[in-house]
Formats: sequence, C-alpha cells, structure tokens
Amino acid sequence: MGLKGTFKQIDCNRLGGKMWSFELTNTSWFGEKVYNLGIYDTYRQDPWFWRGKVLAAGYTVAYNYDTEKWFFCQGDTVVLLDDNDKVLDSWTLQLKEYGPGECPRCHGSHVCQTCGGQGHIFPKHGDEVFVVCPECNGTGRCQTCDIPRREPRIGGAPTGLNPFKAK
Repeated sequence: MGLKGTFKQIDCNRLGGKMWSFELTNTSWFGEKVYNLGIYDTYRQDPWFWRGKVLAAGYTVAYNYDTEKWFFCQGDTVVLLDDNDKVLDSWTLQLKEYGPGECPRCHGSHVCQTCGGQGHIFPKHGDEVFVVCPECNGTGRCQTCDIPRREPRIGGAPTGLNPFKAK
C-alpha cells in the first residue's frame, strides 16, 4: 500500500522527558495516499480513530502526545484500516523488559547514569549555568529500562447493556 510505520523515542515538548512516537511514512513516489488509522490502548478499551487522512508522497506524519495527545505505553497497537474497517497492517509497541539488575545502563537502579538522577548536569566550570540532561531530558530516570505502562481499569468498552437498570 506504500505506507510504512515505525515507533521511535523522542523528546516530549509538553510533558518533558522521553516518550514514544509512531511515525507513518508514505513510501510511494506516485502521489498521495488516503488512509484510516486506529490506535488501541493495551487493554483495547479506548480506541481512537482518524479517517480519510491524506499523506503526500514521501512525507511522514507523527502520532504522539505532542501532536495528538496520545501517550504510547507498552502493548499499545496502531492499525491501518481500509474503508470497511478491515485491518491492513498493524504495529504494536513491544519494548524489551529487563529483569532486576539486568539493565545495561543503570543495572537495576532506574536512575539516569549521566546526571545521577538529578535531571540536570552541572558544568565543571563555575561560571556556566547547568543544563538539562540530554539522556533523560530532565526526568532523572533511566530511559533504557523505564517502560511506560498503562494502569488497568475496571470494566471495559461500552456494550450497550445496562446491568444496573431496574426491570
């Protein structure tokens, strides 16, 4: 179909810190593509849909918290749909999970090793101002093993049934 999707980690402008973004690229050289896209959370409870979106040849569109206010977490799925809502392609965010003490960067402490968990780097010379850590973007957490997870919610998607309605 000429559309290619990838997940990548970016710096978040609104929240601060690193976050995951989904980028959809039109790899076709011969014009624009019209696509329908759906994003499902880990538990498939709150789907978001974009229908009839147009992507010019060679261009890329990003879906993340800065552009669409969607915060990607482990297990979230992006699907490419046709006009009859059949799935043409899908991508799921699956990050490597490290066991206790296995992280190659922090060895299980979950603290950024570049700034020591401070979120800022203080210069070696006294006349300069401190800067935000480029590794953790000010959060102080290790970005290798700090995996975003969605909180489980009781219930599910609306079914149309009302179990509390009196008969």
